[in-house]
Amino acid sequence: MIAWYVISFLLLLFYIIFIKTLHNEWCKIPENKPDIINNSYSATLIIACRNEENTIETCLNCILNDVDLSGITLEIIVVNDHSTDRTREVIKKIISLNSNQSVVIKMIELTDKSGKKSAIEAGIVKASYSTIITTDADCTFNKGWLKMMLEVFNSRKLKMLCGPVKLEGVGAFAGFQSVESAGLVVMGAATMHSKIPTTCNGANLMYSKEAFYECKGFSDNAMLASGDDEFLMHKMFSAFPGQVEFSKFEEAIVFTATENSFSGFLNQRSRWASKSSFYKDKRVRILQMITALFILSVFVNLILWFALQDENCMLLFLLMLVGKISVDLSYFRSFNNFFKLNNFIWLVPMMFIYQLYFIPVLLKSFGGSYNWKGRTTV
Repeated sequence: MIAWYVISFLLLLFYIIFIKTLHNEWCKIPENKPDIINNSYSATLIIACRNEENTIETCLNCILNDVDLSGITLEIIVVNDHSTDRTREVIKKIISLNSNQSVVIKMIELTDKSGKKSAIEAGIVKASYSTIITTDADCTFNKGWLKMMLEVFNSRKLKMLCGPVKLEGVGAFAGFQSVESAGLVVMGAATMHSKIPTTCNGANLMYSKEAFYECKGFSDNAMLASGDDEFLMHKMFSAFPGQVEFSKFEEAIVFTATENSFSGFLNQRSRWASKSSFYKDKRVRILQMITALFILSVFVNLILWFALQDENCMLLFLLMLVGKISVDLSYFRSFNNFFKLNNFIWLVPMMFIYQLYFIPVLLKSFGGSYNWKGRTTV
């Protein structure tokens, strides 16, 4: 058991150092406003959608009516991925009612292929402009979102710009998701800044069409249903050093809804986690593996405490729990103001909830299937 005690303590030490590093790297990301080098921009926004009759109208109307499009020539390509509801009819209605002369909305129907990556590729093929933006059909946006993303992208001469995404909802379950998701966004930004990129979100992603083709797009991961964002980011980060960044500006935040059911939440998190086993950067996989072992070790020490009445396991469990809560609290404070969460009340319960949902998500991501948009993915 002594070996287990030592391993548990080392895992705790690793976790504290890891979270502290994320905290420090997040705080180092530049927040100075970009120099405006151009008063006019052109871009193609691609929205891959499937069965989004309840959200796509709100998304498009938000872009047309709420987002500041002054000085921006915008092409919106909505790619319908074999929707079985009224998504197609809703999109056609928005196109017919669009009176914004600076915005052209097009709809593409996927025929031979299916899936989000195929939808995005189809949109890129038809894109009129070099700058590509991707978002999801259930998103809404800040007024200055698009202009901020374009100004950062162009002023810093980037190949890819990853933007922040915030989950919003009502109630305790939604509050938990908001805090946990914000932590993942910050982790992606912090690891990107430390040159070991992990994650980003395709709901707020901007990149060069030429860079997409130079990296051969999704060619080496097309068989995976997920990963249209992270795998592409990893490839561009490797191909274009110093030209892939995170947009740490509140104006650039994109909003999307939390999951309403626990089963939907597990499906979403399993989909996210399923990508990790295919990462090519061994450093990322090692970080994820050790973090997973730490979470599991907390749970194991709790079981050993009750099963064996081992006081040392009890002390280790309490030490690991207090250490995790303490370092996570400091981490949360570092990005609370950025995301305007004000959900400190959910932070402590989140530590316990995370232990419980992490294990089934981990197992499901490696050996199970998940349902997404009416499709079952193995």
